[in-house]
Amino acid sequence: MEDMIKFIHCADIHFDTAFSELPAEKAAVRRDELREVFSRIIELCRSKDADILLISGDLFDGVKVTDETVAFLRDTFVKIPDVQIFISPGNHDPYMPGSKYDQVAFPENVHIFTDDKIKKISLDSLKLNVYGAAFTSPYLEKSLLDGFSLSKEEPGGEYANILVIHGEIVSSVSQNNCYNPIQTSDIAASGLDYIALGHKHTYFFEKSANTCYAYCGSPEGRGFDETGEKGIIYGEIYKNPLNQTVVKHEFIPCCRRVYKEIKADLTGCATHEEALERINRFIDNPDDIYKIILCGSLKNGFLIDMNILRSRFSDKCFFIKFRNATSTEVDLEALSKETMLKGVFAKRMLLKIEEASKRGDDKNVKLYTDALAFGLKAFEGDVPYDNQIT
Repeated sequence: MEDMIKFIHCADIHFDTAFSELPAEKAAVRRDELREVFSRIIELCRSKDADILLISGDLFDGVKVTDETVAFLRDTFVKIPDVQIFISPGNHDPYMPGSKYDQVAFPENVHIFTDDKIKKISLDSLKLNVYGAAFTSPYLEKSLLDGFSLSKEEPGGEYANILVIHGEIVSSVSQNNCYNPIQTSDIAASGLDYIALGHKHTYFFEKSANTCYAYCGSPEGRGFDETGEKGIIYGEIYKNPLNQTVVKHEFIPCCRRVYKEIKADLTGCATHEEALERINRFIDNPDDIYKIILCGSLKNGFLIDMNILRSRFSDKCFFIKFRNATSTEVDLEALSKETMLKGVFAKRMLLKIEEASKRGDDKNVKLYTDALAFGLKAFEGDVPYDNQIT
């Protein structure tokens, strides 16, 4: 289509993220993988023959950015000289004096919005207006979109109108929000064709009145609060025969690894081998990053040793962590006759429970019952104990 505008919308790359939940060597790998993912985005610009690349904030994870990251970005942007790149700094990487946005000379095809008021850049060859604004501090309590309307502008009826911005959609102004709180009523009143949003790390596409707006989400998950496929939005804007603006879009996954949080039911397991076999069913991609929540009731007093799990799964995937929420079926009477520390503990707790029950003290019955359950879970193995406790 002759006048079709093709765009890539990405956000929240967070270059130089610490990845503090990972071991240092794997955190370094993950930081490098953010560059790999961004290179994929640049390749998508090429393969889709995109006209513009929209980066909706938090390109950097903070104001401290390594020289290597800056050099990588400069070299990467140079590779797509025919693609016009628009950056709206976010709350993690606000445009401030001394920031990398202020210090670095990016290629001519890179346009960085530097003001906390919406500005316009016109691309006459595309019949396109790109609007944008910047966080100029880490917090922004008043909406940048408040009061904005194309009726106050002079865009030209043949031009498409896009806004690239970082902020959070809110249901009302009364919400306590300091990240550019945007109401859908402001979106509807804007008259824009498409608003490319950043800040939320999950994909979302909606329409208010005639304005389409979307979060592309982060292109790469950075923690277990960002599970599932991550990616970018490829879009097309054009005029139909009735001179109405049409926006088409497609979510394209591009992440290097996927964070996965899984509940593994170990009910009935009585050995580590049984538990390992059960857990192994959930490890379907060695490149991914897993959090396995162990649940269910183990048999015969079996208790999970987390060191064994970590050791056996250390080479099964890039990274795995476990949280033990299992319970165990225990023959408490038999256990209380043992002279190991666990047996002595069980005997004392059972006596407390019995005494509280005789008094009709339901509160302490529950208290001691819970203490018994939590105490038994704390034992990774029996500890010899020679002294008698009466």
